[in-house]
Order: sequence, then C-alpha cells, then structure tokens
Amino acid sequence: MAHLVLRGDTPAGETAREALRAALLAHAAGRLPRFKLPGEIRFAEALPRTATGKLRRFLLREAAGAAEAIVEPPPAGQV
Repeated sequence: MAHLVLRGDTPAGETAREALRAALLAHAAGRLPRFKLPGEIRFAEALPRTATGKLRRFLLREAAGAAEAIVEPPPAGQV
C-alpha cells in the first residue's frame, strides 16, 4: 500500500483521483518488478509524524485497517 500527499495542482473529485491513481500505477508498472508494485494507493492530507519528524507507520496501518473494516461485501447473489 502506498500513501501519498498531494500538493500543488491536485485533482478535484474522486474521478480525477482515480485517473491519477491509474496513471501512477501504470508509471510504476513500467519501472518496477511486479512484486514491488503497490496493491493500493491512498491519498492523505498529511502523513502522521512524531515531534522529531519520523513517520508514524503504525497510524497508517491502523487507518488502513479501519477503512477495510468498514467496507462490507455485497449480499449473496448480488454483484
């Protein structure tokens, strides 16, 4: 999973972000081996950091786990 903070001219709306996500994955696919490609790209306003500037990775993992817990599969028989 990759977490990105956009700055400058950022795309507005979910459709633009999906296009950016697809472009980033295509760019990475042309340069990285398949096993190194991120399975998912998430956009954030800022990354959680400590007072000394270190990245607080456990907060990113917790946020990703909470987002996955909210997503529910469709009812049986529906796609």
